Amino acid sequence: MDHSLAEMLRDVPRHELLLLAARSNPRMRERITRAMRLNSRTDRTAQPVSSRSSVPVSSPSRS
Repeated sequence: MDHSLAEMLRDVPRHELLLLAARSNPRMRERITRAMRLNSRTDRTAQPVSSRSSVPVSSPSRS
């Protein structure tokens, strides 16, 4: 079950996963939208944000 779930999640775009996470966890919504705004506004300056959020789906970090 775990493996097939990872296989399915690999085909889902990251913004879809973020929307799902925001919908299921209201506390994360503000952090996610803030991170997305930072990523869209600055491409090179948002290095720490993008490097932390772009973790490969095969090894999910649940913090």
